[in-house]
Amino acid sequence: CLGDLLMKSCYGGLDVELAAVIGNHTTPQDLVEKFGIPFKLVSHEGTSREKHDELMVEAINSYSSDFVILA
Repeated sequence: CLGDLLMKSCYGGLDVELAAVIGNHTTPQDLVEKFGIPFKLVSHEGTSREKHDELMVEAINSYSSDFVILA
């Protein structure tokens, strides 16, 4: 889960640097920001699946990352 990834990356259990968390709702935003990780909202409300996918790709590409984890 997201909380586990945040904890392990912060306290050395997972040797990664999280570039950002991108979500389609704001529920995890406070938790993510407590770890100093940027949170970006890409809402799916009122958006077609195709348009939402385009917005997600734009958001992902705005960060320098080696991997994308979908959860």
